[in-house]
Amino acid sequence: ADQFSKLTWGCTSVYLVFGLVLVCFLEPSKQVRPLRLVALIGSWSYPIYLWHLCVQNWTVPFILRTLGLTGNWYAYAIVYLCGSLAFGYLAYRFIDEPVMRLRDRLLP
Repeated sequence: ADQFSKLTWGCTSVYLVFGLVLVCFLEPSKQVRPLRLVALIGSWSYPIYLWHLCVQNWTVPFILRTLGLTGNWYAYAIVYLCGSLAFGYLAYRFIDEPVMRLRDRLLP
């Protein structure tokens, strides 16, 4: 029953989020805050993609062991999501952004 509950919540949340995105695109003239947040996170998507496996394999197990939460799926999911976003943002801010500024300066 527990595995079924996880699948149900996962499918429902995906359904609701994509429904929200669809509604936002139906009214493009309105400024919708959740869509702006999704767009901001989307600008960090490549560094998130590059770092998420390092977060999954090294950071999440370390944090869960340190906090004594091994085996807790909800703690795993929260640490994995927040860690991936944090590492992706930091990589974007301190690596991608300066390199893109240098690229734009050298190759206008």
